[in-house]
Amino acid sequence: MSLQNEAEKYFSKLNPIARRLHVDLNTTKAAYDKLWSTLTENEQNQILTESIIKPEVCLKYNVTHLNTENKNNYALKVISDDNFSYRDEHSAPFSFRTPSQRDLRLFEDGNENQNIVSKPALLAQSETCDRNTPSSSSSSSLFNLPKTGLDLLDNW
Repeated sequence: MSLQNEAEKYFSKLNPIARRLHVDLNTTKAAYDKLWSTLTENEQNQILTESIIKPEVCLKYNVTHLNTENKNNYALKVISDDNFSYRDEHSAPFSFRTPSQRDLRLFEDGNENQNIVSKPALLAQSETCDRNTPSSSSSSSLFNLPKTGLDLLDNW
């Protein structure tokens, strides 16, 4: 077996979600049959992505900002030694936050100004609950306890 088949076999056995993804991806590949091997890698990835993420979900959540670059670049300093160069992750400007923590947009630019006002639902009147239950003459309507269903507790 090839290394790719072994990797797919291993990852499909990790958990039920991985198993389901593996089945979905193989079903999509099988639907394209002989055409699958002629497609480029980008086309294959796009087909697999579209088969997993349904268009309704993309429209609902407006997934346009996934491929955008972060405007705040961190670790800009490049250090060059004799034979190699690398980015200094501790150089200024430095951020303790990961890129996903830095981009905490809840709304897109056009939706930020919309105010969402919600009012709590009105509480049900206690009189409507007490109509069907027999009331004792000694208890006041202010001190009615909810019924528990246990005779010992309800009738003491």
